[in-house]
Amino acid sequence: MAIIGVYMLVSGTTKSEFMIYRLLVARSRILWGEGDAVHRFYQLSHDPWRLVGAGCRLESVGPLRG
Repeated sequence: MAIIGVYMLVSGTTKSEFMIYRLLVARSRILWGEGDAVHRFYQLSHDPWRLVGAGCRLESVGPLRG
């Protein structure tokens, strides 16, 4: 999950021409319209993905015993 977040951050920052990112942007432009708002959205949306990835890692370790 964290890899997805980093991918979205890097792609949004560089305005990547990679096929997967272009498809995401094309779908998002329906709601967000033209301009850089779509790229800014993907730059900011990496945080929830990183948090989900960290939560999955903590869940796999199990509860801490003290």
